[in-house]
Amino acid sequence: MPNPGVFVPVCRRRRATQTLKNRIPFENYYLPETLEEAVAGFIDHYNHHRYHESLGNLTPADVYHGRAEAILKQRKETKANTIEKRRLARIARPQHKLKPQRARPSEPDQALVSQSI
Repeated sequence: MPNPGVFVPVCRRRRATQTLKNRIPFENYYLPETLEEAVAGFIDHYNHHRYHESLGNLTPADVYHGRAEAILKQRKETKANTIEKRRLARIARPQHKLKPQRARPSEPDQALVSQSI
């Protein structure tokens, strides 16, 4: 449940509710306890496991607990290391030799021209 002191914009509440409705069809639950378990599981997934593009591809829990800067810094370092490894691998790889193209004759062969007439 949201903290009473935290303001959640109406558009976000509507979006989260719409996602909840799409993920958990309410008509399939006959006991309130099973529906509550499904909703609690969805909220846990939504807050702790699902990356949100609007939050810089972080989870809301990461942002809430102040881990955003450390995660983004680690991602930036990993990206730089990966790019460097790929660059070094590309340099070390032997280059393919291109096959020379055959020169095309500038004038058609006279024998072919006379046969086609």
